[in-house]
Amino acid sequence: MELTEGMRAKLPPEVAEKATHRCMTCGAVYDAAGEVYGFLDSEVLDQSWRVRT
Repeated sequence: MELTEGMRAKLPPEVAEKATHRCMTCGAVYDAAGEVYGFLDSEVLDQSWRVRT
């Protein structure tokens, strides 16, 4: 799904300006090229924001 403004507000500024989508299942936040930046409100990870490691 596309990131909403509310979702973007939870992200670090450098990620919010690049990321465009969030997976509804795992919470992966990624851009149009498919680069994953981290995870937001993941049902699996149960955290607000987690950087991809």
